Amino acid sequence: MTLSTLGRYSKPRGAGDQTSGGRGKLLRPTSDLSRVGIVVRETLQNSWDARDPDWDPAYGVRVYKVKEDARRILRERIFTNLPSSLKDLGSSLKNPNLHAIEIFDRGTSGLNGPYRATEVAEEGEPNNFNSFVFDIGTTKTSESSGGTFGFGKTATFEVSRVHSVVYWTRCLNDEGQYEHRLIAACLHEPYAENQMRYTGAHWWGNLVPSTSNPALTDIVPILGEEAQKLGELLFHLPFGDDGDNHETGTSILILEPVISVEDVLEGELEGEQAPLVQVAVETDDHVSELLKQISEALSMNSWPKTIPLDDDNLPMLIELYRNEDELNVAERIRQESEIYANALIHVRTQQGQQTYQEGRAVPAGILDERTIPITLRPPKKPGISQMDYFGTRRDRTVGHLHLSLRLKTPLGAPSSHRQNALCLMRSEAELVVYYDDDFLFEDENFEWHGVFKPTPECDKHFSASEPPTHDSWNPRSGTDNEISAYVVTRTLNNIRSKTREFLSAHQSPQKETTRSVREVATGLREFVPFGRVDDIEERNPKGDQGRGQANKASSNVQVEVLGSGATSDRRGQQLQVRARSKAGNNVLVKANIFALTAEGRMKLTDEEAEVLWLRDGQKIAEGHSHTVEDGAVVDLAFRTHIIATLEIDLQTEEVK
Repeated sequence: MTLSTLGRYSKPRGAGDQTSGGRGKLLRPTSDLSRVGIVVRETLQNSWDARDPDWDPAYGVRVYKVKEDARRILRERIFTNLPSSLKDLGSSLKNPNLHAIEIFDRGTSGLNGPYRATEVAEEGEPNNFNSFVFDIGTTKTSESSGGTFGFGKTATFEVSRVHSVVYWTRCLNDEGQYEHRLIAACLHEPYAENQMRYTGAHWWGNLVPSTSNPALTDIVPILGEEAQKLGELLFHLPFGDDGDNHETGTSILILEPVISVEDVLEGELEGEQAPLVQVAVETDDHVSELLKQISEALSMNSWPKTIPLDDDNLPMLIELYRNEDELNVAERIRQESEIYANALIHVRTQQGQQTYQEGRAVPAGILDERTIPITLRPPKKPGISQMDYFGTRRDRTVGHLHLSLRLKTPLGAPSSHRQNALCLMRSEAELVVYYDDDFLFEDENFEWHGVFKPTPECDKHFSASEPPTHDSWNPRSGTDNEISAYVVTRTLNNIRSKTREFLSAHQSPQKETTRSVREVATGLREFVPFGRVDDIEERNPKGDQGRGQANKASSNVQVEVLGSGATSDRRGQQLQVRARSKAGNNVLVKANIFALTAEGRMKLTDEEAEVLWLRDGQKIAEGHSHTVEDGAVVDLAFRTHIIATLEIDLQTEEVK
């Protein structure tokens, strides 16, 4: 089969047109997001919104050097007939060090819908191709999707030095047939040619007569086998098939990516901050830095997509490749987001969304956690009802906040991707909007984390307050809707107030004469077994966090340890003991709890270790000592403020 050659369509400048170069200025982030970070956030969310319920959704990124065969196809078949304004693109396609980013999703709907820019989608039918490829600034109609402005699609052009990409998709067309589509685009600077002005927007595809005026030309993608052949020659990942089911999705090729690096000048003064400059990725070091930025962006933004809601909503598979080698980014995401994932599951549960929790492990080291509903009492105003604020909710709840405090991760152990921060996200889309770390909390032994998510009924207020990059909530500049501005402003105030209260409760002054949990934590830093309870049990066949032993105060009484294990809530440990007296008297049993540290055994006080005495699961006493009847079997449950290797020393005394 002969390979197709694409034709170029350059958009003429008309009244009211926005130039392509100006579109990038709309994507300047309000936070510390990098260009690469914006690309990952936007394409990831687009893939999530387009997931197909009949397939396991997948999202991946590959960074690689483009081989000569592929560069020749790009030069001779894709980016043809270049105007003088695109001479940099022509040079790049000849560069043997040309690198590319390939972003792909599978198990999604692909770019379906009409593919002619002038064609209108029928009511209720998809319009993904035109919206993503041709339209800039169009708004998504679904309130549950992450994007609202549609400017995020230009992020792929912003990360390319030559502002050029290739799209390849397989989707179901309007006749219910699987169809390959391929088109290339460039959003460059405006220019003039042959006494005509152009916006700088270019597309390469199939040139066809315009439906409105046959004398004019429209651009559409190449279709079917022609698109499939070119796509398989240009992209690494093909589309798979499963019997009669054909895999659908989209792949994007970003040419000559750029990264921000420090501009280290000769003679620069020591200690000065080097300025950042944009450089094209050409060397192995550049590739390493680009992959680092992509991996960090995935860790910060993709983790909500990896937590299943239920058996019918599978988590998204996240992949990252360097050339042909897969990097284990999924494990990094799991480890670094464990504490945030735990918070999100609590929030989902409160909002009636979470049902799948089989085998879920609770992160180790949590000292305190709570889920707080955020409620508002808006003033009554003429013409404004409760439904305008809260939708169908009657409890005036706009969202839920989960906060947790835990022992700081030991040096060398996997830590969270963002410590001492509150993650604010959208509702059903679960788009991570930003992390708020503007709270005073300084403690070398503890760290805190939080997640806030609006209720689905109130999510519209927060989406209305976002800038085009979706990386902040600013009710003063994001919306002119009085109701949304009120909801977002008061909600953010309440969130910050509740967070400060939570943190203040754990920063109360400690008396100098009292050994605090902080001091114990410091002593145990090297011995804290950060891992799941199952891991601890595997290391200790007895099932507890330490070991127990019974010391005899006299030959007339004794206490026997019958068994051990985790408490029913898995937040503590439990021993089952039997007390005996030769004379049939009661036995006073005292539990001394020691933490094993580098300095030896450290005895824990009543404030540092809570001890309960149980019979048949019911509490009968609390404290480190209790009188037990001769021959009676009781359970001794203890819970410490820290996870540590413990030793339990049981002392006995006959009570006559």
